[in-house]
Amino acid sequence: MSAIREANPDDIQEIRNLLRKDDLRTEGVLEPGTRYWVALAGEKIVGAIGLEPGETSVLLRSEIVHPDWRGNGLGRELTQSALTWARVAGYRVVYCFSTDAGAYWTALGFRACPVNDVVHALPNSQQVELFARLGWLPTEAAFQLDLL
Repeated sequence: MSAIREANPDDIQEIRNLLRKDDLRTEGVLEPGTRYWVALAGEKIVGAIGLEPGETSVLLRSEIVHPDWRGNGLGRELTQSALTWARVAGYRVVYCFSTDAGAYWTALGFRACPVNDVVHALPNSQQVELFARLGWLPTEAAFQLDLL
């Protein structure tokens, strides 16, 4: 059994450790302006997801579930927590980058979109800036979900 709650600064190291286990980027986790949620098994963080809000759009990032907890819908619960927050906050579109999990995102209602759409909608996003610096944007896959 797990519970989902909004992350706080005390969670940063556990979230980063979880991301590193899957070779995911840890830059920007819980930085000012971001929102994160964690899934708990007892007191242990077994999943996380984050959002980087822009003006009318948000960038979904850092979705991770510990391998022992995969396959039971926890990732979808985390995603729904983030999407619910974005809808209630009035955001119109949610974007994400994913080179390996496109089928997962499309099963959740996302559709493929040009990477430039994300860059244009969220030019100051930490993840967009990081991927631009690393030269990754030309090889990324992007997805979007219209909320309104």
